[in-house]
Amino acid sequence: MSAETTATIVNDYGVLARQAAWLVYCANKFDSEIYLKSNGKIGDAKSILSIEAMELAEGDKVTITADGSDAEEAAAKVKEIIDSFEDGLWWSDDE
Repeated sequence: MSAETTATIVNDYGVLARQAAWLVYCANKFDSEIYLKSNGKIGDAKSILSIEAMELAEGDKVTITADGSDAEEAAAKVKEIIDSFEDGLWWSDDE
């Protein structure tokens, strides 16, 4: 089974290391293979180095594809996580 959805990076900072780490942590809970595609680059959602190498920035459209027994749930969760990156929970002006 496979699934595909899209998300857009909406925060000013793009995808930071701690966001990528959370995405990888959650993606690894699924049996499906999960890939991100943006700006001609493809990254494995289960690899922090792969996600960081994509250099995802504000405004980038990301296609999320999942292939496996829990593909629909996996793709939906990754989209949910990427959409949460606009949240102020990921950084603080105090740092």
